[in-house]
Amino acid sequence: MTALTESQRARRPLFELLAVELAPRDGRWAAVARIATGSAITVAIAMVFQIPQPTYMAYIVFLISKDEKNATVTAGLGALIAADPEMSVTVDLEQQTITRGNRSFAFAIDPVSRNQLLNGWDDVDLTDSHRNRIAAFEAKNRARRPWAQPPRPR
Repeated sequence: MTALTESQRARRPLFELLAVELAPRDGRWAAVARIATGSAITVAIAMVFQIPQPTYMAYIVFLISKDEKNATVTAGLGALIAADPEMSVTVDLEQQTITRGNRSFAFAIDPVSRNQLLNGWDDVDLTDSHRNRIAAFEAKNRARRPWAQPPRPR
């Protein structure tokens, strides 16, 4: 009975660690979706372009997955190029195609991310691109609800 108790005590830290690591938290599903999507895309690219061992490439997604989708795409393309550095890869963001050798395939990207990549913008730059619309809204809001505005210093 003592050996069983010691065995249970030895497993307790592992179960506690797993409980903490697997507990729901903000952003977990987004990360899971990003990694699963990245893995599927990586395997599809490997199969389309006949890169050997696509299974290994799927594991690369875990190493390159970033919090920001643009960084993940960039790292993924870097891994694709590293798989066979002699073969060139062309990404045409305007036409939304990736070409490697004599093979080409289309990819989808949401319009906001595409616009950011084409312009070299981060999220702050994207917000700044709407400066005039934001200023117009603020002016209209001040006129419509003057009571909601903080007093201006004199």
